[in-house]
Formats: sequence, structure tokens, C-alpha cells
Amino acid sequence: MDAALMRLVRQRANGRCEYCRLAQAASGVAFEIDHIIARHHRGRTVASNLADSCIYCNGHKGPNISGLDPATGKLTPLFHPRRHKWSHHSRYEGGTRIGRTAIGRTTVGATTPATKAARGSDALPSVGRQSKCCGSTCPISWNYAKY
Repeated sequence: MDAALMRLVRQRANGRCEYCRLAQAASGVAFEIDHIIARHHRGRTVASNLADSCIYCNGHKGPNISGLDPATGKLTPLFHPRRHKWSHHSRYEGGTRIGRTAIGRTTVGATTPATKAARGSDALPSVGRQSKCCGSTCPISWNYAKY
């Protein structure tokens, strides 16, 4: 990926993770540029398919483009920063990220957020405890404190 494309992605994100809204300044680790549709799924390295992402969201989202909505169990696409409006799908309540829609709930489950302490005044999420399924941590089996 060339430097100009990286600059465009970072400037467009305005110093925030495009999935959970964590401020880069509050993170102890540099953000990563994520392929929204992973190369694994034939996603291209173009501006419309790239998002600035904290390591928590990028690491837990992985190559996934969908997951199961914890409220309905239905297969649901994950939040797409170029196609969806964050505030329509997610909100924060007392420092916990809450999904407003099926897309929001599914994305909260697929992207494990940082702790409230790391987020400072922007107090962002905590999504509940993780349970084990299929021998590894699986977002489909997470238990949620709230939806």
C-alpha cells in the first residue's frame, strides 16, 4: 500500500478507530489499516475498502464480513465504515458500546473493544465475558451483559 493511500485513510478517520471510535491518542499502540472486505474474500486495496482500526477491533474482526446477531441468531453483515453511519448502528451507554441494530449488535460481538480506562473521557466499550466454543474464542458464543 502506498504512502498516499495510507495518509488518505488516516486523515479520513480523523484519529479514531472506524469500528469502535477509540481515539488514536488514547491507544498505546498504533492503529492498523484494515481491509473492510478482507483480501481473503477478494477485497481490494482501494480507499473505499480500507478503514483505520485499533488493534482490538482489527484483531478480533479478522477476515470476517458477517456474524450472528446475538439477539436473533440471524446471519448479519458487520458494520461497514464506508456504507453505514456509526451512530445509526451503535452508541455508548455508561462506557459500554451498545448495538442499536442487528449490524451494530453483530459488530460489537465481532470486535472486542479496549477497556474503559484506556479510552479516557471517550469511555468506550466493554461487551461482556467471552466463552469458549470450537476450541478458541469465538464471537458467536460471547455472552452479553446488554444488547
